[in-house]
Amino acid sequence: MLQIRPSCECCDKGLPPNALDARICSYECTFCADCVEHVIGHGSSR
Repeated sequence: MLQIRPSCECCDKGLPPNALDARICSYECTFCADCVEHVIGHGSSR
């Protein structure tokens, strides 16, 4: 089972276990939705 980290690994925003804006990859990296969409670049481009 994947484990969420307590904060975004990009901006250090706190991400509690029930956070709806937490994103996790298969390597167990944890990011907030804002960093995924705007910094990392995996947001929807449609």
